[in-house]
Amino acid sequence: MRRSLVITLCMVLCLSTGCAKKKDDNSDTPSPSASSETRSVQVDENLLTVEITVPKEFVEEGTTKETLDASLADGIQSAVLNEDGSVTYVMTKARHREMMGEMAEEIDRQTEEMITSGQFPQLKEIKAEDDYRKFTVTTTAKSKEELDIYSSFSVISFYLFGGMYNSFNGTETDEIIVEFTDPSGNVISTGNSKDLGN
Repeated sequence: MRRSLVITLCMVLCLSTGCAKKKDDNSDTPSPSASSETRSVQVDENLLTVEITVPKEFVEEGTTKETLDASLADGIQSAVLNEDGSVTYVMTKARHREMMGEMAEEIDRQTEEMITSGQFPQLKEIKAEDDYRKFTVTTTAKSKEELDIYSSFSVISFYLFGGMYNSFNGTETDEIIVEFTDPSGNVISTGNSKDLGN
């Protein structure tokens, strides 16, 4: 599984679902034929492996057992095409940690690009917590009213980054917090992904 494909898939998934499910029970490993009940990524952490089920809506058309077998990389033990069209990947915990590290690097690269690209002129610094559930964005604005439309809409990007990371980490994605501050560090506006639909 190439890094760029993982990142692209994650972004599409989080835009469309914004949620993940993680099983923490002590039962036996679920069968790969178990289907995703919702259009969300399901992450099951076992003793030595991590199982990720990607919903059928995000599986490339024409995917077969042969194409999945050909796509296997180091640390990915299996990829099973389920009856409902979803795909279940089983990977080592080390490979999952590596994947999450790659995802973190990509998020950091993209937030840095937001600062350097000039597309968001008011954004001066972006700091994310290690789990990407909270972002603190330093701006040139001195009040909420001074935030331009680009800054206001940038909140969607942070919800996406946090949702992407936590979906594939198997952690909750319902509340991604974004705080905009003035140049002195005073919070002038706060966004929460749970309020996105309101």
